[in-house]
Amino acid sequence: MGNCVGGFGERIRKRGRRIIPWKRQKSIVICFIGLEGVGKTTIIKAFQGEDISTVHSTIGFSRAEFEVNGYKLIAYDLGGNERIRDIWSNYYSEVWAFNFILN
Repeated sequence: MGNCVGGFGERIRKRGRRIIPWKRQKSIVICFIGLEGVGKTTIIKAFQGEDISTVHSTIGFSRAEFEVNGYKLIAYDLGGNERIRDIWSNYYSEVWAFNFILN
C-alpha cells in the first residue's frame, strides 16, 4: 500500500472531535477487517504515527492502541488471508465498530 495514506493519521487526529461523537468511555475497540493486502495494518500504523514503509501482512490477529483527542482506541487488526477469515467472528462481541477496508 506504500505511501498512499501519508498524513492520514494526523488528519484523523486533528478532526477527531467530529469523527468520534460518542460519550467518553475508558476505551473504544475498533475492528479492521478486509481482504489480504488492502492496507488494514498500514492504516493502523498511520494512526499510531509509525513508519508505514516497513508494514508486513498480519498473520492472524494484531492489537494496537492509540489515542485521539483523549479517547483511547484499541484497534483489532484481523488478517485477511482466506484461511484466517473464519476467526473474524471470534472478535465481533468485543468491538464497538468495524472498518471493512477495500483497495
